[in-house]
Amino acid sequence: MHKQTLLNKKAKQLKKMFEEYRINPFAYLINDEKYYTVTYKRMEKLKGLAVISTKESNITQEEFVEAFTKLTFFVGLTHKIDVDGGGRISTNVQYVHSIINKLEGHLKKDHLHEKERSVSENVLSTFKQYSNMQENLVDIYNEYDRNIKMIIGETGYFTDDDIEETLNVLAHFDYTQYKQFSILFEVLEDVDYLLEEVSLKLNTDEVMFLKQFSSKNRGKLKKELDAVSYRPDQNEITEKEHKRTVKEEYTKNLKNLNHSTKKKIRNKGIDTTFL
Repeated sequence: MHKQTLLNKKAKQLKKMFEEYRINPFAYLINDEKYYTVTYKRMEKLKGLAVISTKESNITQEEFVEAFTKLTFFVGLTHKIDVDGGGRISTNVQYVHSIINKLEGHLKKDHLHEKERSVSENVLSTFKQYSNMQENLVDIYNEYDRNIKMIIGETGYFTDDDIEETLNVLAHFDYTQYKQFSILFEVLEDVDYLLEEVSLKLNTDEVMFLKQFSSKNRGKLKKELDAVSYRPDQNEITEKEHKRTVKEEYTKNLKNLNHSTKKKIRNKGIDTTFL
């Protein structure tokens, strides 16, 4: 029997009335056989989960534990990167570059007093750092996206190395966003000063963009910063420590999620107490 036909047959066998099922495109290889997760939904609500494979016989307990653990980890990982990271790289940096150009032009003037020059230089430096970090995120995401497409379209399955590399992408995204929000949070008052006291000849769109990083938006920026902060001493830990913490948090949250959904597993004869 053709592998895809076999997979569809196995998925349908566990389907209940009025449900729709989806075989996730990510496969994990065990003993030269591919294993996939299947989700069952009714009215867009998750009703069931299963692991199916390309082998003719039923999945053993040992195979299920390994496959379920690796599949849910990787599928959840890619979903988080696509939602959080994908949204982050879509940030329009057009106005960042525009503000940078206006500040560089302003700083060429001879008549600036000390505070005006100091504030302008500080905000310019911050926006340049932000822009460089954003470009790095775009490059990292595009490479990640190419790798994911290759896994689905060419390789046909992911490996333990793919898991580790993708987890590194998540940690890098998280750390970079923390640094971006941190440096922006430090120049709120300087942005206030630019908006109120300095003539940069900004157009309406540029003013509205810059206001996002003023004191009036402190609460929102703090919320964004808190979302990528995990410890009371967050601003004192190293990049390595931050990334390790991100990985630990993801692993813990996924474990809790799997535990909460274990009653939805439909594979026959499988002991789910390991979750």
